Amino acid sequence: MKKFFIFCLFLYFAFAKSYVGYYPLEPDTALTFWAIQKYKDKDAKFFLVDKKSAINLKKTIKINTSDAKIKRNGRFTAFEIFLYKNKIKSNECMKRLIKIDKVLEMMPWMKNQFPDILAFENRLRNLSPKKSGKVKLKRLFLFIDEFCKKF
Repeated sequence: MKKFFIFCLFLYFAFAKSYVGYYPLEPDTALTFWAIQKYKDKDAKFFLVDKKSAINLKKTIKINTSDAKIKRNGRFTAFEIFLYKNKIKSNECMKRLIKIDKVLEMMPWMKNQFPDILAFENRLRNLSPKKSGKVKLKRLFLFIDEFCKKF
């Protein structure tokens, strides 16, 4: 029985997906990580690396890095691209999160016009990891879940 348990643990860690983004954690990447955990991969592991560091974590899916498949472009945020690629249905919370993300990532000069967006960003930054490496985002994800309950 013990060998079976060890084998199951091995399989879990061998096939669990890891996602990596740049440190410090940006709102767009944070929202994308949240959506991954909520809608795609409940066992996901998240890593943050310095922008100047090479990303050599094996079997990682890059999010919002220079060579990532899911990253913001001139029209869409990484969060929007992730939602679209994974056919995640939009609801009022998603619409609100997309608006916040667009302002923060694509029009940061406008964020001072939206006190609610500034408050969201400040809370997100306060809950963000203070160092790179493997990160725990449970409190940050709970904040986003609580935010979504308003809609």
